[in-house]
Amino acid sequence: MRRVYNNGDEDFIYPMSLLRICTLLLLGVSATVPAPAANKEHEAIQRDLAMLGEELRRLQASFSNEFTAIKTMVQQSINASDKSQNSVLVLETRMTERMQSLEKSLAQTVANLNARVDTMADEFRAVKEEAKETNARMVKLHDKMDDIKVALQLLNGKLDQAPPPVTPAPQPTADGPKAEGPASTAPTTMAAGATLFEDAERDRLAGKNDLAIKEYREFVKTYPRSERACEAQYRVGELLMKKGEIFPAAVEFDMVIERYDSSCSFQPNARYMKGKAFVKAEQPTAAKDEFRRLAEDYKGTVWEQRAKEALKEIGFSAAAPKTGAKAAKKTRR
Repeated sequence: MRRVYNNGDEDFIYPMSLLRICTLLLLGVSATVPAPAANKEHEAIQRDLAMLGEELRRLQASFSNEFTAIKTMVQQSINASDKSQNSVLVLETRMTERMQSLEKSLAQTVANLNARVDTMADEFRAVKEEAKETNARMVKLHDKMDDIKVALQLLNGKLDQAPPPVTPAPQPTADGPKAEGPASTAPTTMAAGATLFEDAERDRLAGKNDLAIKEYREFVKTYPRSERACEAQYRVGELLMKKGEIFPAAVEFDMVIERYDSSCSFQPNARYMKGKAFVKAEQPTAAKDEFRRLAEDYKGTVWEQRAKEALKEIGFSAAAPKTGAKAAKKTRR
């Protein structure tokens, strides 16, 4: 039986088959050679065949050893590959299990965090609502405190600048009226009052506000019953507003409103300017009430329109919101 091993373009024949072929060739050659010479040739051929056989045996042993070594190396490589593949599979399995575990843990953590965030959002929302309510109460309290402060200042101003008592005219006696009395000095008093008022007006128009304020106050103090006392009182408040003295100006305007009756033509002016003073003092609630009263008391006049415009500027409606029984009745309708 023949065995052939291929390596590239070269063929290696198994050594025993090659040995048989050489032996047959030598036998054929020896049969054609004469007997005397055949012995020598035969011996030489036998020696060559012996050497060739020995060489073939060594070659066969070398091939066997190399083949065995290659086979061993291939097997070792196969075994190492199998081990590596098993290691990779084990590592992949462990990594997959670890990733699944981490994914579950992360999902649980995220769910807990979301729940906590939702809870905190609800808590913050409740705190925000409470803060809004607290701020609203604080604003109302602040407005009330401002109203009280203004009322106290107005009261102090009224007490400080109360008009002096008017001295009653002397009663006539049996001997007739006295020569010294208000009637005898009335023309002189009226002339002096007119001069003082004109001086105050002139100084006001000239921009001498401090001097004009002093003269107006002197006029009000000296001639509280004069027809122009109301105007003088109003001018004091007007000049104080120009100087930026808001609260003293509001006190003067309030004196015009409280001290003089409706015959004073500067009553609506004083009420309007009093509302403006509250606006500048950042007291919108007090300004709103003053403007609404002005619009209500002077309906159909230019002061109603001016009061409504002032209310609109500070963000309020002209009419007060209806409450109580009227609002309920309107709702039922």
